[in-house]
Amino acid sequence: MVCRQEDETEMKILTRRYAVLIPSKSRPDVLRKTLEKQPFLDRPNTYIGVQEDQWKLYRPVRKDFSHIQWISFANPTASGCVAREKLRASATAVGYHRYIPTDDNCRFTEESLQNLIRASFVYPTQPCIVSGFHGTAPHFDAGKIKKAVRHGGLHFYEKWGAIFWAIPHSIYSRMAYPPDGGRMDDRFVSFAALRLGVSSWVVCMEAPYIKATRQSGGYSGAGRSLMMGQSIVALARDYPEYMEKIVVSFPWQRIVAKAREK
Repeated sequence: MVCRQEDETEMKILTRRYAVLIPSKSRPDVLRKTLEKQPFLDRPNTYIGVQEDQWKLYRPVRKDFSHIQWISFANPTASGCVAREKLRASATAVGYHRYIPTDDNCRFTEESLQNLIRASFVYPTQPCIVSGFHGTAPHFDAGKIKKAVRHGGLHFYEKWGAIFWAIPHSIYSRMAYPPDGGRMDDRFVSFAALRLGVSSWVVCMEAPYIKATRQSGGYSGAGRSLMMGQSIVALARDYPEYMEKIVVSFPWQRIVAKAREK
């Protein structure tokens, strides 16, 4: 399948190369550490979303990293998709060639970021979605890595990915995260891309990143479970042609073991 090229008229209105989009909730300390380790993000093409009820909580971070575009929004249901949508709408209204949705605890170098962006332009199938190279990839993707191909001095292998990824304007400007979409925001992007005829997902090995887990803040375990269910319902409603292939598994041994802990 040959994916359609980005509209020439659309490209003419885009005057900026990329935007980094980061939502953060209940952990300004985590966000601060990320920005301190990655000072190259303190610039106007970085958008960070914070809920209105936490605006004051993030005031010290906002003050110290004042070049960033800080976005405030109401989110009474604490939905992850609400944060993503506010950032998406704000950035696409300005117009960038590529969008990098990521997390407040995702770590990468400036070189890695630039390689990710360049990779999204040099990969021969356009438009495409390019993901970064996770720290665990050498172990879990060993078989795919052996089949990596080289384009423009960068190495690629086929795999769906998210967290640290580059999405073209032709996709991101033509979708929207539903307000009741829960936390599986990356699936809404993926299904929207498929509906637009874009099915090329690759990983760029020269764009490494790591992401910490089990950090304070963010969403509770119960909150994540609730939003996961909300995501499945919303995805089934909005993208039934793809969700009909999804099988939900119940790991009964683990469920029973959990119940017996009480």
